[in-house]
Amino acid sequence: LQTGCDNGEIKACLALTMHYQNELNFEKAEALYIKACDFGSLDSCRHMGDLLNGEDETRTEAMVYYQKACALEDGDSCFKLGTAYEVGIGVDKNIAEALKFYDKACHLARKLSCFQLAVAFEKGLGGFQKDMKKATFYYKKSCRVGIDNGCYNSGIAYFKGLGVEINKQRAVKYFQRACDMEFGRACSSLAILYNKGLGTKKNPKLAILFYIKACHYEDGRACTTAGNFYALGSASDKERAKEYYGMGCKHGYRKACGKFHTIDPS
Repeated sequence: LQTGCDNGEIKACLALTMHYQNELNFEKAEALYIKACDFGSLDSCRHMGDLLNGEDETRTEAMVYYQKACALEDGDSCFKLGTAYEVGIGVDKNIAEALKFYDKACHLARKLSCFQLAVAFEKGLGGFQKDMKKATFYYKKSCRVGIDNGCYNSGIAYFKGLGVEINKQRAVKYFQRACDMEFGRACSSLAILYNKGLGTKKNPKLAILFYIKACHYEDGRACTTAGNFYALGSASDKERAKEYYGMGCKHGYRKACGKFHTIDPS
């Protein structure tokens, strides 16, 4: 194994690291991780970064290994570099560098990075300048990699024209994707659009189904609307109304609590 590692065989180096770790010889194991990293082992570079990032006095050195891992297309290491440059830990604070590494992490499908970039541009956090066009770009990107809130905020952007032209049909599509991911507010938004016929054909029956769905995904306001439908609508059913008001109250919506006690004073 030693000969193979000396000849640049990454697998041989990693096998030796395990051998020395099992013997509790961490000094030799660390030296072999460094060697494997130099030979192009992504996991070894990230491992050294994580190892050195735990102590203040070695954080600067940790960033060197994260740089190597990021160059080898490791999204997690790129994200950690973005955070380091944004906050100024182990490196000098540099928003331009933070943006560069967050963007690369996003492209490498590091899901949270896409969403955090979007929030930073929307709210002007951490030294980022507010830019709704960029925010919506990254919300859409985060949606594509499966972030429910990214889909929801993309829907809001198209509905209100935030960084993009108003397009209520696209808003419906993004809300639907977020609702399918069990994001309650997106289901409620769909209910409103179907109830009013905005961006889609008016369909009050489908609207109530989306309110019910949103309620089951812990949107207390939606539970109250569903309760109102059964308490006051043509499909009067006090027990169903009580059920949804109770769920709304459980989800922390105080108006639902009041309506629940109105139906059931006990």
